Parts: sequence; structure tokens; C-alpha cells
Amino acid sequence: MVCNHRNWPAFFEHYQIWFYCVAIVIGLVTGCFSPISGFANRALQVMLPLLLLVTFLQVPCAAIVNSFSDKRFIAGLIVGNFLFIPALVFLLLWSGLSWLDFPDKQLSFSTLTSGNNPYLYFSLFGAILLCAPCVDYVVSFCRMAKGDATALTAMLPVLLIVQLCFLFLWGVMGFGNTTTLADERQKIGEFLFSVVSVLVLPLCIAWLLQGISRHNKFISTSTSVMEKSVVPVTALTLMVIATYASSEIFSTFKNCCSAAENTSLFGLNNRLSGENLPMLDNAEPVSCCDKKQLSGAFLYGVLFYALYAFLAPFIGFLTAKLTRLGRKKAIALSFSVSTRNSLVLLPLLLSIAPSGGRALITGVVLTQTCVELVAEIIYLRLIPRYAQKHFRCQETECEQRL
Repeated sequence: MVCNHRNWPAFFEHYQIWFYCVAIVIGLVTGCFSPISGFANRALQVMLPLLLLVTFLQVPCAAIVNSFSDKRFIAGLIVGNFLFIPALVFLLLWSGLSWLDFPDKQLSFSTLTSGNNPYLYFSLFGAILLCAPCVDYVVSFCRMAKGDATALTAMLPVLLIVQLCFLFLWGVMGFGNTTTLADERQKIGEFLFSVVSVLVLPLCIAWLLQGISRHNKFISTSTSVMEKSVVPVTALTLMVIATYASSEIFSTFKNCCSAAENTSLFGLNNRLSGENLPMLDNAEPVSCCDKKQLSGAFLYGVLFYALYAFLAPFIGFLTAKLTRLGRKKAIALSFSVSTRNSLVLLPLLLSIAPSGGRALITGVVLTQTCVELVAEIIYLRLIPRYAQKHFRCQETECEQRL
């Protein structure tokens, strides 16, 4: 495919994976050498709603109404994303906990987050991420793979609403980990605020701008520009997330190592003077200076996400076969079940997470995104070929058979 550089939306979309990778690298380097996690956190609160706004601007209200006429595609999206995929994720989660020799297989939220073990954070919050279908850049990848991006775009609000119901159930489990009623109310408030500010408000503003743009030329032009800026906004969001994650993790290790060094010197003086060595505080989610454990947890997360990325497209094609979809919609369904909503879920996960594990959760989200971007490069080549081989009928031919 040859892109005209004057057509900047097509240029950004064609090379979007490379823009995302460069943005992540810049964010990681910036976060490691600049303690700006506070600024990155505030910037993230702006970038995520903006990302959803420019995404929902591509979803006209009329398109949503018309999309409900394609019941087979709706059934495929719902069954694939919220029945088959959770079953796959549960299998991966159970296998991972068995490999970690985790004694409690009841998978309670409080048990998994109270062990101060980064492996468990990758297991639990990774599972939550993998159960939420993407509602932003999946459309661009679907369009590049010659899938039915229009039908998928129209269904984004439906996917968002259904996954919010699932997230609320996960949130209820997380609220049970609080110690007091005041803490529980605070977490519920943070969760609801994140839902409204990051998801509901951008959706309402997008539809409001669509209505005004029909009668105002300036709003119409501005809306058109924002619709075409999904890739740059996504790249900026990834850069901010990478900056926040690397800055938090780097500063945590730096402080822990300094504390451990000071404690070791203090303990040496105490031994010389005959006093007992004081114990280190283990309240942090990752043990001080335990770089080996954290590195192993990240490798475990990469393997966890890579297994999902390998199996998910086949779940999509199986669902497409069961619902008798045509080739383009089969491609769209496969991308939908394979691409996850990690960026949008970050503030929601932070709202239900233990306060000491927020830096690690950001690392979990960033790891999943990096693995997914590598997988998308492979998907763009293999998913269309597989669909062309196994879904030979066109959409109209399939509809005529029913």
C-alpha cells in the first residue's frame, strides 16, 4: 500500500504501529530519567477522555441504530467477547496460578492482591484486561485488514456498555478488599468518577458535537479534524502511560534500594554495638530491590499475553463460523476478540487497586499493550489470509442463504 503523505490520516493509519512503538520508547526513556510521574498522571486524566472522544466521533447515532439490524454480527461480538473469551482467560489464569503453585484456587480479589506478589498482579489485572474488548484503535487495524470497520465502529458503544457491567462486578469484588466502610465508599466513588469522566462524558460530548456540526460549519470542520486524529492521540496517550509507568517503577526501586542500603548500614552498626537489626517494612507490593522477581513477573506477563494473542483470533473465527458471518465481518470479529481495551481500563483498574500497587498495575497495562502491538503486526498479515481461505462467501451471499 502506497500512502500519499498529503493525506495525513491515511499516512498515520498505515504506519500507526511504528508511531505507537516510538511513542512508548520515548515515554519509557523520559520516565526513567525524569521523575515526572505526577505530571504524567495528570496528563493521563486528560488524554484518555480525549482518546475516547475522537473515537466516538466516528460513531454516528444513526449507524448504531442501523447496526442492530445485523443480529448475527451482534451475536458474534457478544458471544465471542463475553462468553468464549472469558472462558479462555479463566483457563489461562488457572493455568498460570497452577504454574506459580498458588495454593488458593478460589481466585478472590482480596487474596490475589494481598500477597505482595507481582506475579499475582499480572495474573489478576491481566485477566481483567483480557476480558474487555477494545473500543479505540481496533477500528484502524480492522480497516487496514480489509474488515468491516463500519459495522465494528457502530458496535463500539454496545461493547463498551456490556464490558462496563463486567467491570462493575470486578469492582464489587475489589471493594470487598477495603478495611472500613469509608474506604469502601471512597473506592466506589473513585470507580464511578472514572467511568463517568473517561467513558460516559466523552460519549455524550461526541454525540452532542455531531448534532451541532450539522448546523455549524466551524464545529463541523473541527469535528472532522478530530475524527482523523485518532492515531496521533493514541500515540500521545501511549507515551504518557509509558512515562508514568517507568517513572513510578524506577522511583520505587530507587527509593527501596536507598532504604535497603541505609538499613544495611544501620544494621551493621547495630551488630557492632550488640543491638538487634530492625525489620524492613514489607507493605510495598514489590520487595525492595527485588529486581529479579519483578523481571520474572514481567516475563510471565509477556507469556500470559502472548498465549492469549495466539489463541484469540481462532476464537474469533470459530464464533464467526457459528454465527455464519461473511469474510469482512469475520475479520472484524477476529480483531475485536483479539484486541483489548487496556488504555481505557487503566483509570478504572487504578480506582479498584490497592494503593501500593498502582505503579505495578500501570506496568501491567503497558506490557499488555506492547505485546498486543507486536501481535497486531502479525494479525494484519495472517488474519486476512485465513479469512480469505475459510470465508469465501461474500456478505450478501451469506444473507441470501438465511
